[in-house]
Amino acid sequence: MLKTKRAFLLWLLLLGGFPDGTRASCCGAAKDAVGHAIEIPFEMYNDNLVVVEGTLGSMENAKILLDTGTGATIVNSETAARLNLMESPEKVRLTTLGGSLDVRSVIVSQVKVGALSLSPATVIVQDLTVLQQRLGVSIAAIAGLDLISTRSFMIDFRRRKIVFTPDKLPGKYVRFETQRPFLTVKVKIAGHEHRLLVDSATPGLLVFRNRLRASSPKLTELSSGNARIFTASGTMNAKWLRASEVLLGTESIGPQTVLVVASPYGEDFKLDGLLGFVTTRFQSVWLDFENGLFGWS
Repeated sequence: MLKTKRAFLLWLLLLGGFPDGTRASCCGAAKDAVGHAIEIPFEMYNDNLVVVEGTLGSMENAKILLDTGTGATIVNSETAARLNLMESPEKVRLTTLGGSLDVRSVIVSQVKVGALSLSPATVIVQDLTVLQQRLGVSIAAIAGLDLISTRSFMIDFRRRKIVFTPDKLPGKYVRFETQRPFLTVKVKIAGHEHRLLVDSATPGLLVFRNRLRASSPKLTELSSGNARIFTASGTMNAKWLRASEVLLGTESIGPQTVLVVASPYGEDFKLDGLLGFVTTRFQSVWLDFENGLFGWS
């Protein structure tokens, strides 16, 4: 638990949106030459971050972090310089959780992770030095939802495999509340409904303090009390609560530990928090973009 409490939460650094006008479309079933579903291995960093090898332009075996909470794919500035990527001739305005901003973007001939592919792709350039130092590994890029949503797939945490268009169906599923510009679902915590961002870069359940009814008898404060969370912009206070009842759709995901933090956004912000995968105890997660479903087992 202590290790999780000290975890580096990527959401303050990485939550991003789609460049205006970006579109991605899903494809049919991904099969190999003998008709089996395509699988690729992944590594786990910080106990919850999924890192795979992929292709960036001419760079093969590039380490790429998969982040469903980031809309636009981000390329490390060092990697962009090494590949001599051409800057996009058009100004890109990025819609993020906190608003819109102009960003530096470049054009890469292809971004490919297993059966996920954008070719060519307009990607955001960002210095990922802090992230790399925290994780102790060189990260060439962060795959955002623009790439991730090009094909349905399953993250199998038990086997450390990503399976594209798996043959079997998830044991449980719920419809996405939205798929653009952000991937969201509705989660009921201690009897109250919350709209959460589906964020693979967050370990578990995170709810903004001003959205949570902490007075509910189904919520109890853990004896460990407050925690200090380390982020890219410094540290912040957090509180750990235990929710005796959490429902995803109509399905129970059991009692959960909920990290409660101050919202970095205003009162009018439409999201109530984040839904991560690992400490929520999902053994596998399905992201079905064709049918608009989030599944798990």
